[in-house]
Amino acid sequence: MGPVCANCARRQLPCSFLTDTDETTPSNGASESPAQLPLPPPPRPRSRPTSSTLRAQPSHLPTPPDIRQTATTPVPESSQIQARHLLELELMHHYSTSTYMSCVGLRESAATVNAWKRFVPREALKYDFLLYGLLAFTALHISKLTRPPAEDKSGDDKTMIMDGGRETTMFSAPSSFYFQKALEYQDEAFQSFRSVLDHITQDNCNAAFAFSVLTTLLVIAVPGFEDGSEKDPANKTMQAVFTMFEFLKGLGSIIDASEEWFYQGPWAHVLVHFHEFQDGKWELSNQDSLQVLRQLSSLNEELNDATDSADNSKFKVNKRAIDNLELCFAKYDISGDAGAGGAEGPTTGGNEVGDKGHILGWLAMAGAEFVSLLHHGDSLALLIFLHWAVLLRNLESFWWSHNSAKALVAEVASMLHPRGSEWEHRTMWAREKVGLPW
Repeated sequence: MGPVCANCARRQLPCSFLTDTDETTPSNGASESPAQLPLPPPPRPRSRPTSSTLRAQPSHLPTPPDIRQTATTPVPESSQIQARHLLELELMHHYSTSTYMSCVGLRESAATVNAWKRFVPREALKYDFLLYGLLAFTALHISKLTRPPAEDKSGDDKTMIMDGGRETTMFSAPSSFYFQKALEYQDEAFQSFRSVLDHITQDNCNAAFAFSVLTTLLVIAVPGFEDGSEKDPANKTMQAVFTMFEFLKGLGSIIDASEEWFYQGPWAHVLVHFHEFQDGKWELSNQDSLQVLRQLSSLNEELNDATDSADNSKFKVNKRAIDNLELCFAKYDISGDAGAGGAEGPTTGGNEVGDKGHILGWLAMAGAEFVSLLHHGDSLALLIFLHWAVLLRNLESFWWSHNSAKALVAEVASMLHPRGSEWEHRTMWAREKVGLPW
């Protein structure tokens, strides 16, 4: 099979690769262009995952047309390799010119800009898990940008700040294609990361931290591709989300154990801000939010044994999650980002992006045991998580949070409502805050 460039044909020269006319010339006499070739999945490592971490694709996203149309037509391996290289070049270009800007706190610190724009791509060349994670996150970004307007429920002007515009004509495939590639690359990233979790060193700890951030943002973004309506309680998307959190839950303890290394690396300023938040004397003054959180605490006392002294008791695990959630609401309230309504939604003032990384930091502060409760469907843990999702509305200036607050609340509510009418009542506040019917 000769190359697909068709340079010989344009110059009216015989092709030096030509071995069989029928093999290189389509029946209609036209040469097939690289853009028409199907783009294959990324190369697989030697050991395949036993199960996919995030196979659930939103039902309204169709199978990419180019894959469907050529499923029965063998594609030469050289063409597949070329197509894959073109895809990965496209993704790396988009990351380096646009996607890197959508990481938390980016516009607040030159050090953060340097870390995501320069350090992370360099580290990705050394570690497959970070490379695949970066490609997955970027593919999801392109998928968001190329969604048809009818599918994108979040494309109002004020949520486009971190999108970098919608230059959809510059991309080579439809939105559904990039979405599927994001999931495939993320599977590869997890497979590669498994072997690293138990061997965190000074050399790879910063790459592991970057991977954890990219994965967290991807997990938050995926539900936002749904329409935000309540659906079947089977909820494959949420199970996939909790599976990802379960996979990453050990990273918090790794960061604690490797803190000295992190303070010598590019993420030192991030840890400084995080500890300042943890050590701050935040007091929630918004009575609406405070009342709801007090109800969560009372429910924890009602459902779990408060006398159990074990650190990993359900009562203590949920209490830590609720206490840290109150800190997040208080920090957002005190910093002047929220109005009188607390978590009413994104503001339009000058501090649009602001220092809101603490909202994502709650996932780490809640702890590994809380993530396990989520993964196993504990009702109170799900309810606590649902109330945290309300805070995501304050991050909707980032593309990865578009519609995610509404979608997550709807997804979790659909898991809780079949458990009794009292659970419907308990989700009412969150549903109202994100604009769902109650």
